[in-house]
Amino acid sequence: MFYQWFNLLVHTMGKDEAAHLLELITENRERIKRLEEKVGITASSFSMDFDTLTALTGGTWNKTEGQVEC
Repeated sequence: MFYQWFNLLVHTMGKDEAAHLLELITENRERIKRLEEKVGITASSFSMDFDTLTALTGGTWNKTEGQVEC
């Protein structure tokens, strides 16, 4: 699925723009991985329950805003 989407981008935007997007995606994945390692997150933060996530961040869940606040 990703490759179909990416190939559509290449066709629509051209190789230079698509290559730049792929570079940004790769850089962001690497940054996320380093941040998770530094904080000690071993699972995807998207799959954690709020109690675990708030305990790791030292924050509290703001139901109104839909986010953890530290």
